[in-house]
Amino acid sequence: RSKTYGDAVTFAGTEFTSTGLINGDAVNSISLNSAGAVATASVAGSAYSIVPSAASGSGLANYSISYTNGALTVTRKDLVIVNTDRSKTYGEVLTNADFAGSITGIQNSDNITLTRSSTGSAAGATAATTYPIAATLADPDNKLANYTVTNTNGTLTVTQKALAITATDRSKTYGDAVTFAGTEFTSTGLINGDAVNSIS
Repeated sequence: RSKTYGDAVTFAGTEFTSTGLINGDAVNSISLNSAGAVATASVAGSAYSIVPSAASGSGLANYSISYTNGALTVTRKDLVIVNTDRSKTYGEVLTNADFAGSITGIQNSDNITLTRSSTGSAAGATAATTYPIAATLADPDNKLANYTVTNTNGTLTVTQKALAITATDRSKTYGDAVTFAGTEFTSTGLINGDAVNSIS
């Protein structure tokens, strides 16, 4: 039989076949044990022997009973990571705590953790651009081999920062012509050493 990592198996004692019985004799139940039955049994140890013993039934004193082991296969558990899409404004800096998502499927309190990051996290990440949000797994106890991991990147969208440009007030005398140099303004909102050099 097989089970998924994290599941425990309880044997009822009826999981067997018998060959050689005659005259209506019967094996009603046996004892079955396997090191793979516990929830913590790893995929790497699979397949585990299922060891039969202690047959009970009717007429069994007439037989020389031999037992043949079965096999218990442990398959990988699905581990699904969701990385939630998000956006930020140009100039904002993001850290792991700023990203959201989920991780589902961890069994046996396995010490598997994750951190999320993106190349768009830096203040200088270009606006009107999307960047992947990736989750990196930490597995100090080497348990990931027991899982089939689905880890799809999220998307970080960088939006434009507000930049306000105000033309400088000025005056002239009637009859004068005004020529603008393109530097008669103030700006608010620039970051990262960005600059407005001139305007119309």
